[in-house]
Amino acid sequence: MKIRHCMIAAGMLFGLLAASGASAQSCGNNDFNLTSDSSAQGLLVTGSSTGYRGYISSGNLAPGTWSISINDTGWPTATNSRRTYIRNTFYTYDAAAHVFRGSFPSSLVGFHIISTNMQFNGVATITMEAPDTNLNGVFDNTEFAAAQTFVTSASAPCGTSTPVCGGPGSGNGAAMGAGGVTNPIVGAMTTVPCAVAVDDAVWSDVKSLYRD
Repeated sequence: MKIRHCMIAAGMLFGLLAASGASAQSCGNNDFNLTSDSSAQGLLVTGSSTGYRGYISSGNLAPGTWSISINDTGWPTATNSRRTYIRNTFYTYDAAAHVFRGSFPSSLVGFHIISTNMQFNGVATITMEAPDTNLNGVFDNTEFAAAQTFVTSASAPCGTSTPVCGGPGSGNGAAMGAGGVTNPIVGAMTTVPCAVAVDDAVWSDVKSLYRD
């Protein structure tokens, strides 16, 4: 009877643990296609809204939401002053390619994806390129505000509120300096399983089996 009881308990244990992970999406190559929502976004909006956000429109992380936030502490809030500050601080001119290239470091950029069964929180770098449309070497307001190529490299390691998977990712598309994404940001997170504790409720049930 004792052996039979142990076998039943072991079977129930396996069932409980399997159920606890049944809804989790597998790690690996988790791709995405990111589009903007209708909220005010871009480089000229201030505070927590600085950056880009919206919906995961396709890929195996869809449906879901995403955001790339940029810490604007110390930036001017008046539009003209802010635009001038951003151009002077983050952009350089590539005369050979006729583009203005902006680089935003990971110390300023947060990266967040929330999907049905997965969540990634980490940091990212952003590179944006605006064409010098009139070839005069001056970063005009219209060139700044229009669509720029957008490349991001992200890192969402385990231990940063990533309950299932963690790892590096990247994406590219186009976004306006003074607005949202114009061409979807297409990319993927290359992830590995995170070592996390099994849900407390499951362990409570397991313990109760062996107390009987």
